[in-house]
Amino acid sequence: MKIAQIHYTGFGGLAAVVNAMVTAPSAESHEWIMGYYGVPPLDASQIEFCNHLGFDFAVFRPKDRNPWKAWYHLYSWLLSEKPDAIICHSITAIPPCSCVARRRKIPLIVVEHTPNEIKSKTEWLGSLSAMLMADRVIVLTKVYAAILKMKLGPSYDSRKVRLIPNGVSTTTFHPPLAAKAPSDTLRAGMAARLTSEKRHDLLIDVSNKLGFTFDIAGDGVCIDILMARANACPSSAVSFSGLVPDTEMPEWFRGIDLYIHASSGETFSMAILQAMASGLPIIASDISGMEEVIGCDSECGLLVPNTFEAWTEAISSLISNPDLRVRMGIAARKRSERFFSASTMLCGYIHQLEELMAE
Repeated sequence: MKIAQIHYTGFGGLAAVVNAMVTAPSAESHEWIMGYYGVPPLDASQIEFCNHLGFDFAVFRPKDRNPWKAWYHLYSWLLSEKPDAIICHSITAIPPCSCVARRRKIPLIVVEHTPNEIKSKTEWLGSLSAMLMADRVIVLTKVYAAILKMKLGPSYDSRKVRLIPNGVSTTTFHPPLAAKAPSDTLRAGMAARLTSEKRHDLLIDVSNKLGFTFDIAGDGVCIDILMARANACPSSAVSFSGLVPDTEMPEWFRGIDLYIHASSGETFSMAILQAMASGLPIIASDISGMEEVIGCDSECGLLVPNTFEAWTEAISSLISNPDLRVRMGIAARKRSERFFSASTMLCGYIHQLEELMAE
């Protein structure tokens, strides 16, 4: 089957989702083409990824509030490539994908990635268009589907909605093969775009108070503000790794002792999945859908509200209990293998495509 993946030009968790899917075991039995749609230039890591695997790819960059030309080029490219199915991860690219799907009578799957809590009016219109134009709408958590149903009302079509969680390569991301050397200072990390929705500011303040090493991987519009916040404390142990290449992320995770992820909204964080597969204990914001990722039994980690006091107490409890960190890390690895492997994710999408083709 020839499948077109339409996703985002910029760097972030979405690329990790798609890359994990198209490199999962048995993915080679299908032909993959990649269409990158977005205002930012295509990230260099994605060019390298496609070239390395021999994937045909094209880039479509709409002008702000004027997508028509980019839509036309995407539409023309898809017609020329003649895929058997389209998986669209960008709600702003739905119209041209839908036109091609209807014209060629092929399945169109749209995947909801944007957290409901932070969706703009335009993004909610995208969710509405997904319900109207797609053959399947994929959600990543049950609570996400419930919020979508509440917001869209009569336009919500339960016949189209399916639940397929994100998946991660549990062979690429794995715990260290040898035990780490003992250290006097716990090293925690967070990998995410540096935007206001991600609460790096909160974690920087907690790190400065408790004195643990905090490594931030990522880049974004808030970089200067966050660096200034970290540098305001003379004893700060906060470091900024910048954009870590995809190929180096597994080692980055294996270099930390605890993964912490504070956020105002998440759909299904790939960084958390990668941390779990790497055998790390997790502390994450108690926001909608997060229980479905790390569980609600505190075996893999802790869910905490986004307050300075709550985060300080949670991180302190794991700093003082290395045995608990080990147990949580083992449980997190097992959970990622059982529920969130890239193979499971790929099988879910292929099953949906085959089901649509058989209708």
